[in-house]
Amino acid sequence: MVPVSTATPSADVMSARVPDPPSHLEASHGTAEPKPWRPKLAKPKTGRFLRVEVPEQNPEMPCDFARSFTGQIGGTPGVWGSGTDVALVLKRSASGGLAGATHYASPGPGIPVTGVAKADGSFVFTERGGGQFSGKCDKGVLSGTFTMGAKTKSFDLVPHPADRPALYSYVREKTSGSCELRVTDLGYFGGTAALNQRITRALDSGGYRAWLPEVTACKNHVSHGESTYVAAYGPGFVTLERGSSSDYGGAHPLNSSGPAGTIDLKTGKVVSFDDIITDERLLRDLMPGCIDDFVSVSDLDASDEVHSPISKHEDSLCDAYPHQNYLWFCDAQPQEPNWSLTAVGVAIAASGHVHAEAFRDGNGPIINWATLERIGALKATSPMKHLWADVAPAGADTPPCTAGLTGMGVVRFTPFVRD
Repeated sequence: MVPVSTATPSADVMSARVPDPPSHLEASHGTAEPKPWRPKLAKPKTGRFLRVEVPEQNPEMPCDFARSFTGQIGGTPGVWGSGTDVALVLKRSASGGLAGATHYASPGPGIPVTGVAKADGSFVFTERGGGQFSGKCDKGVLSGTFTMGAKTKSFDLVPHPADRPALYSYVREKTSGSCELRVTDLGYFGGTAALNQRITRALDSGGYRAWLPEVTACKNHVSHGESTYVAAYGPGFVTLERGSSSDYGGAHPLNSSGPAGTIDLKTGKVVSFDDIITDERLLRDLMPGCIDDFVSVSDLDASDEVHSPISKHEDSLCDAYPHQNYLWFCDAQPQEPNWSLTAVGVAIAASGHVHAEAFRDGNGPIINWATLERIGALKATSPMKHLWADVAPAGADTPPCTAGLTGMGVVRFTPFVRD
């Protein structure tokens, strides 16, 4: 999504990247020979547990017709890919009518729709120059019949939370001899035509163009697939993760995954770590207090409340698996962490898992806005400052991480001491 230079910077440029450290930061960042940095180890409290809340995977939505939907027309109900994929975004007008757009699984503009919805949940809306959807809403799901000319097919559209951006997915494929390429990307159709185009360009992984020459030439067998999906979202932004798998005919494919960036939905620009955080070194000493909590809850797959004991810290988190995967400053060379933006704070994601567990590389504890406010780590000029505008700084004893980003979404956990 963002071009990355492969040129090796000069020593002068490299040294210029690291500013003189503020007085409250460690002296190891000074001009003297630095010592390897090691995180501060906090001793866990006796009897300390976590109360965990895992988000519901298919929550019911109101029939307010003011959100985005995805589903299919025709095909077998519940069988993915058996019909025509369609995405829909709707909003109610002041007069009670419906307006929005549909989008099918290919790049390009959406199709404007207008219609009406009644108090009993029944609705009719029509695409400009296209088909007509008529049916009824039940617990947020839109079901009914789609009519195009003399043809009629059933449809089911599943609702998304109201603040989730209007996105559609599309697939580009190429087969050449024994070589295959399949890339699934996301597009945006929730704004003006110009904004939709800018954001869709920013969402493009670039994977199809990058792999197309090798697959087309097909000098040796290769099968490569990529998928981009939504990791987090909130007012004015969407955060992506990306997974890929490359098979060259060996015993195991090469798998990788991790954060793919955040897009500002007002401008279509990529949001960088430096757009959010004043100095990444302010976050480092917070991480040891977050990792154990997150590791304790990261494998939960139930939506009910769970009590989980906190494990004992290792002697050195920099040398302890899996803790080392979340630390980005275990030596003297500063670098940006593997991170993701969420609505509740900044997630510090793991990296470096073997390919069999690469899906974990996008997951990690979330340092909440209140803690980041307390340590002065948030930029006042950030394009995302509205996310923490009403957040008061946390107290000194408040846990820095009370949530985590996992494949299930944002998992919330509250530390407590059992009587």
